[in-house]
Amino acid sequence: MASFKNGNAKRHRQAEVFKDLPVPTLVKTLTEYALNCAVGTLESALPSPSPTAAIRTPALTNTFCEPATLPNTPALSAPLSSPTSLSVDDFVAKAFLGKGAFGEVYRVEHKVSHKEYALKVISKENLRLSNYPTIFEEQRIMKLLSGTDHTINLIASFQDTDYFYILTDYLSGGDLKHRLYNRHKFPPIEHTREYMAQLILAVEGIHRQRVIHRDLKPENIFSDSEGRLVIGDFGISAYFGAAASDKPWEAHKAWQKDPNASRTSPPPPSPAARLRSIPKKVDYTVSRCGTSSYMAPEVTSGPYSYECDIWSLGVIFHTMAVGRYPFGMHPGQHDHNEMRRLVNSENLRFTVDDDIDPDTEELLHGMLEKDVADRMTIAEIKKHPFFDGVNWSDLAKGNLTYGPRKPLVTLDDGDNEELESIKIPAGQPYAPGTVPYPWFDYTSPEMLIGMVAAKSKVTFGGLSKKLNVLQKVKIWWRRRGVVKVRRLSNLDMLMA
Repeated sequence: MASFKNGNAKRHRQAEVFKDLPVPTLVKTLTEYALNCAVGTLESALPSPSPTAAIRTPALTNTFCEPATLPNTPALSAPLSSPTSLSVDDFVAKAFLGKGAFGEVYRVEHKVSHKEYALKVISKENLRLSNYPTIFEEQRIMKLLSGTDHTINLIASFQDTDYFYILTDYLSGGDLKHRLYNRHKFPPIEHTREYMAQLILAVEGIHRQRVIHRDLKPENIFSDSEGRLVIGDFGISAYFGAAASDKPWEAHKAWQKDPNASRTSPPPPSPAARLRSIPKKVDYTVSRCGTSSYMAPEVTSGPYSYECDIWSLGVIFHTMAVGRYPFGMHPGQHDHNEMRRLVNSENLRFTVDDDIDPDTEELLHGMLEKDVADRMTIAEIKKHPFFDGVNWSDLAKGNLTYGPRKPLVTLDDGDNEELESIKIPAGQPYAPGTVPYPWFDYTSPEMLIGMVAAKSKVTFGGLSKKLNVLQKVKIWWRRRGVVKVRRLSNLDMLMA
């Protein structure tokens, strides 16, 4: 009786620890716990709670949340006994999806789990050594944001001698640019409202993690088969919560900063000087980056912060609601300097032909306010009359009013000759212990559990047929509680 009470008390203490965790963290924590159970590391999976303990994923994930954010949380840090690594040989190419500045993207199928993913292949030969940290930073931010509403999930990342590989969810609905511009068909205001509400939720989740995207545009917004919008491409995003330990590549000799550089370098530009005058606790940056037609005016003058993403959303909203870019911009006709001049000098104007209602016009003015201090915040946007009737909690759960929508077609899977001609670029695998950038290698708990489950099914599926009749009879009677038999092994139960 005493042991029963002690067991209940222990479970109650564990429940008290978990109840205050944010939902994404709770899901990730329980997933890791289930994974540890699956690979046989139960004895170390639930250590005693510690006030200073930090939540840490298995050694493969190499990510953690600081205790200041999640106090009194158990450290589920049991390392996996046999880490599962990935390579190009684990996948079959299904389609070539496109080519970007740094690499190519393929639709692939995992040979074990048979799930489809998008695989980004980045050639090291075509990438300057000075640009490697950009790839590492993108992977780290994607890992941080995985599980956030309406953002793309990082499934895995790995490398060989010639390439970096980033594996993400495959989103069959294509990107928003194709849906809006290539079809020359803009959505009705009801669909626009739902599109924008999803993007507002996505940016809210990104900012909550102290990340600014800095390149929000239709090309970087994708939809799944159900019509849900997802933000991707974090190649130039900035994360304000990074500590020195979060950037192990900075200790690498190729990217170490010269301690004498500050003595010989010229004085910093005025944006950086203004940045130093801002309190340290405020998140600001001065890097000038983004796409000209979606770039906020403060990005070119610096410093700037989260408000730049609100401006980019405003431009996207304007193109959907009005059918043209704001401030008279024409990306096909104007260069970067001309578009910057128009943004800084022109006012936001609407004509009778634009045919927009007062709520839409007011919201556009609020999101495209040039003065950062007067620009609308996420909280203000969500309360605006334009979004009356939007159920934000339902939308966060993925419940759409106007979905699903027809996905885009990239390649006919029935064309075997064309499929067979698709080859994923690959180099030579590294020998154990010789990987030059080990911090880049990552396999998500979701991927690991799928691989363990699929391999278990393959391994034990055939063996189950070899069980003798007596074992099967014992299992059958025990499940019905008719007779008591000796305790079966886990293998017997699994094969049953």
